[in-house]
Amino acid sequence: MRKSSLSRIVTSPPQPLETSQFHSLLIIPVFVQQLGGQSSSISPNSSNTIMASPSAAKHELTTNTQSSNTASEQIKGFPPNTNKFPDPEISAKILILPHDLRVFLERDFDAKVQTIKNLDYYRILAHFNPKTSSRPTHNKAKLLADFLKDVRPHLDHFLIDSPKPPPPPKGASVDFDPLHRRTTREMLAGAIMSANPKAVILPGSRIDQLLVLFKKHVDPDLILPANTEFIRKPMVMSIEKARQTPIESLRFALQCHAPQIFVHSIAMTRPHLASLYIKFVAEEADTDDLLVEGYHYSVVVDPMETGL
Repeated sequence: MRKSSLSRIVTSPPQPLETSQFHSLLIIPVFVQQLGGQSSSISPNSSNTIMASPSAAKHELTTNTQSSNTASEQIKGFPPNTNKFPDPEISAKILILPHDLRVFLERDFDAKVQTIKNLDYYRILAHFNPKTSSRPTHNKAKLLADFLKDVRPHLDHFLIDSPKPPPPPKGASVDFDPLHRRTTREMLAGAIMSANPKAVILPGSRIDQLLVLFKKHVDPDLILPANTEFIRKPMVMSIEKARQTPIESLRFALQCHAPQIFVHSIAMTRPHLASLYIKFVAEEADTDDLLVEGYHYSVVVDPMETGL
């Protein structure tokens, strides 16, 4: 009887485990968080193997899956995680952004909103959203509002500083000595206009005046000879010398010695200025026939003295 029972036990096929029995034998590796923030792995074969219930394993798997999906969603676009991950699609569009539209990436864009054309507002909106409902014919206020609402919030990762203005031309390449006695007005004027095409050179400018412009626009380090012609009050000159003096010197002499005389622009010629100098500085009256008060000149009076 004992032998028969033993034979039946040996020869009987293995019976499948009940679900509850299988779960009770489930062994998984886990990570134990230690004090101090360090973690250690526990091998299933070690004496520290932990028996995990199916509900705990399912909860851990669900949590890990949700975390993975959340990270994937954050990386894919804007929002929810714009502070950490730039949108790949936005990055691709930034790479092909036309150079003349990079003003929209500048940090001080707010200072330039009124100088940007409506067409450029439309171009930037269409660049990031080809299906935009904005149109170049919309007013600037609406286009700006659309840009600030639909595009600007996605550019935080790509903002740039405004380009620095080019430094003023310094030490422009010239093949002559500006202070040499053989330097001509044409040479100086040509160098000035090459360095700054917007410079204004009036006809009749003397070499000493052109040298001042040359220092301003071409070579700021140029040391000019001292010129005291128009910073010191001139001495009274003779009638003969007055008739040969240049216009600029005559006007300066009149301003210094007869400041009460206002010269009308119609009298800004050397003969008229010489006549005014002779009349009011040299006090000669033989030129009255050339000058008409109120037409060529006026005499400034003090209202306190005249009662006017």
